[in-house]
This record gives sequence, C-alpha cells and structure tokens, in this order.
Amino acid sequence: NVHILEPREGIGGHCLPKDTKMFLQSSKSIKSKILQAAIEVDQDYRRYREAREIKGIDQNSFLQSI
Repeated sequence: NVHILEPREGIGGHCLPKDTKMFLQSSKSIKSKILQAAIEVDQDYRRYREAREIKGIDQNSFLQSI
C-alpha cells in the first residue's frame, strides 16, 4: 500500500490505534495515563474532523493559503 504514509484523520494507519489500545489493555496494572490520553485525543480529533466535514469545511483549506 503506497498510501500508508499519507496523513489521515487521527493518529492514522491501521496498526497504531489498534496497537495502542491493545498495549493499554494488556498493561492495566501500569495504568498509563499518557496512552489513555493519546487515545482520547485521537477520538476527539476524529469527531472534530467529522463535524467539519458535515459543515462542509474543506479539510485542506489551510494548505491552499500557503
């Protein structure tokens, strides 16, 4: 897949979100606040992108002004 390195919504790719959640689940005794925060930020960012898409705001409009 040549498009794997293209930026996407959230922390991207198919492995990183899954692996982060799996690691957090397997290390419950450690209680990693930073991993939990990363997952929450990723979810918030996805909701933000979805809201912008629903409103019809171009996701890449900031690039056009550069």
